[in-house]
Amino acid sequence: MSSIKIKRLTGRDIEILNTIYRYRTFTTNQVFRLFFEKIEYCWKRLSYLKQDGYIESVPVVDHRGMKTTSAYYITPLGIKALHENTASFMETSNASDNRIPGRRLRYQIDVNEVYTRLCKLSFLFWDSRETKRHFNLDRNSSVNGYLITPDQHGIGLYVLSKDPEPLTISRIAAELKKTTAMSSYLVLCKTLTAFQEMHEVIQRDSHTYPADVRLLPYEPGLALLELMGTQAQIEQLYAQYLPSVTRVQGEPFAYKSMDEEQTAYICELLSNSIKTRHQVFAYNPYEYQAHQCRLTVLAWEDEVDSLRFQLTSYRHIKVIGISRTILTQYEQKGGLQ
Repeated sequence: MSSIKIKRLTGRDIEILNTIYRYRTFTTNQVFRLFFEKIEYCWKRLSYLKQDGYIESVPVVDHRGMKTTSAYYITPLGIKALHENTASFMETSNASDNRIPGRRLRYQIDVNEVYTRLCKLSFLFWDSRETKRHFNLDRNSSVNGYLITPDQHGIGLYVLSKDPEPLTISRIAAELKKTTAMSSYLVLCKTLTAFQEMHEVIQRDSHTYPADVRLLPYEPGLALLELMGTQAQIEQLYAQYLPSVTRVQGEPFAYKSMDEEQTAYICELLSNSIKTRHQVFAYNPYEYQAHQCRLTVLAWEDEVDSLRFQLTSYRHIKVIGISRTILTQYEQKGGLQ
């Protein structure tokens, strides 16, 4: 029988165990990015925690059946350690309940990648179970979690990791229509088919959603949250295109540029917000006459021509194109290695 590797659990060990318990599973690379500066130390500590029985691992395989990394679960001994070392620890599920069926493992890893990427930016994240309990949602709801931005803005999260079944699309669309508990939702799609099919459904019924809905490809969506996840970041982005940008209340748009030469509202369609798109098209020439304030809209360069064509009669609206390369520094490749 092998000897015990860890004589005493460290504070970091307890944080690792608590995070794996709360969010059910993490890969080696995700644990590294959350808790370590050197991958060698991460490998060594995870191997010790596993050898001493606090966690166990399973292989994560790609579509060819080849192992790409390992995913970790907590064990009964790991939960016992949390009880002994964390005064505020509350056990809401046992170790066996936290295990995820093989076909859903990759999916859960994609959901937890959202937490991994955003937690160090002071975002909070509730998993699907905590989200359903808090908002009293049906236990069969497809919602994957709830993000809370540093500005305390809540966002319901859906992740589509693969090409979805028609029933999945219909179920998510129905939930977006009837759920009023949250004021904002983000739907992240990992495949082009998932994005196109979800986009078609959302666009067809866009006026029936009580909350704001943003539909984005998975990686650019995460990068956008890192780039402009707070009001301060949004204001910094706007200030690159208009001077003296300030937040306003009780007006058609949340931000306004005021200087000696002109006054203009400013908004963005980079995040593909249904609510903002409706606001832009509702700000017609009659509304412009009433407010006497032009509007500047930031959009992706490859969408500018189409948007300008749709706004042909809106001569008071200026569309500025932004290159998608601004997201490059935030995008991470091979995050599951």
